[in-house]
Amino acid sequence: MGQSVAFSYVRSQFGVSSEDALWLLRGFHAAAIITSIVGIVIIKWVGNKWLFICSAFIFLIATIISIYTNSFSILLCARITAGFANGFMQAVAGLLFIATYQGKEKPLGSIISLAATIVGICLSLAINSSFLEDFGWRFTYVLSVPIMSTVFLSAFFFIPVREQKESIEVDWLSIFPFAILIFSMLYTVMYWDAFGGLSSIYITSSISIFIISATILFIRGFTHTNPIFDTTLFKYPSFIAAFFISFLSGVVFVFNFNMIAKLLGGILQMSFSDILVFISLLALLLFVSILLGVILLAKKVNAFWMMIAGLLCIAFACNQFSQLNTQFYINNIITPSLVCMLGAAFIALSVIIVAMKSVPPEKIAKVGNFRSVLFLLGIAIAAVDLTRIIDYRRVANFNAMIRYTNAGDSVFNQRLSGFKAFYLSKGYDPDSAYQAAIKAMTGTFQLQAFFKGMMQTFHIASIICIAFACLIFLLWLINNLQWIANKYQIQHSKMHNHV
Repeated sequence: MGQSVAFSYVRSQFGVSSEDALWLLRGFHAAAIITSIVGIVIIKWVGNKWLFICSAFIFLIATIISIYTNSFSILLCARITAGFANGFMQAVAGLLFIATYQGKEKPLGSIISLAATIVGICLSLAINSSFLEDFGWRFTYVLSVPIMSTVFLSAFFFIPVREQKESIEVDWLSIFPFAILIFSMLYTVMYWDAFGGLSSIYITSSISIFIISATILFIRGFTHTNPIFDTTLFKYPSFIAAFFISFLSGVVFVFNFNMIAKLLGGILQMSFSDILVFISLLALLLFVSILLGVILLAKKVNAFWMMIAGLLCIAFACNQFSQLNTQFYINNIITPSLVCMLGAAFIALSVIIVAMKSVPPEKIAKVGNFRSVLFLLGIAIAAVDLTRIIDYRRVANFNAMIRYTNAGDSVFNQRLSGFKAFYLSKGYDPDSAYQAAIKAMTGTFQLQAFFKGMMQTFHIASIICIAFACLIFLLWLINNLQWIANKYQIQHSKMHNHV
């Protein structure tokens, strides 16, 4: 995530388009998602230790190349390679966490694993935001070198060759449809607008490939004795809800930082350096919220209620952000931001417990595969395509403004005359001043359309969070009603036997 902070710097130095530069993030995330699952299979053949050591070494070399290269193509290849290596390391780390905590402690291992991932994201954002302005975008990768060198050397002493306590996946054939599914999904999301949606043969083909791959994975999940993705888990309603909220939790992390940065820069006109400072503070707050969430879960706080609280926190923040107006001040952004970070942390942690408690004990280990993929996929899609999603609303709003603008409207003519007078005072001739005034009005409409699109996006996000909160409450109510009914039945049976 640290490289996303330096995105605009990389783009300006190499002179590439936004679409090309976004592949630095897309390629890294797509590779990491795929190998985080592929690694679970490869561990069976090469063992934990050597897979981790080789992956750490490749990641280190790719990072060093990223520091010194002056070619965008080489940088892109290095980041994709680093993504592959990162996914393998995640697979080993996740397996070791699960194997370390057995029985009833298994959810705790998953929570600690996720907390470590989120803490890494927070520290990455905070540190890179602090040093980017002074040291440049390459410093993002320089920071990784001593850390990864330490990890690489430590792996020789602390990573076991094999972990015998945990069974390892053998469904290696599912790797291929899974990889195809991820690439077809990202391809569809990335190029939907460029190719004209369903009218393009490329998009329809990509969607068809996605459906076929998903169907194959779904069938293998039911038929294979030890599948990578155990689709029999979809028999449990609470797991299905947690399935979608896992994806939502990944989106929320990027959504928070991205949209808040746009509010600060677009409405309050804060400098980029000040925005980076604010983002670093939010990252540190998220870190504290994660620690608070872990403590609450350790104290046996109900995970359903923690998830509901997290969803309502985000709904509150989005509702506040959706009320954009010219009287926005920094205080109007700080409070919702703090609440939003707290909600994001609660959701990310509680979703694991909800998912694991909704399935039989022997299937708990299978929950982690779904959770890790969906969380990373949410981060990947939001990190690279959130702005484009908002842009859909901007275009629709702009077209509506143009369509319903009355040329005889007094306010419109007053603003147009003001722009024209401004350009005349700058020495423009009447025709040039009029054309410049039209462009200025168009730019004003585009800016208004963009921020209206942001407002609509926040409003939709608020509704989605409230809907999920209601769903989770309903599932909690159903689960407790069943428990009460079972308890009543047991008591009734005891009384009947006694009589």
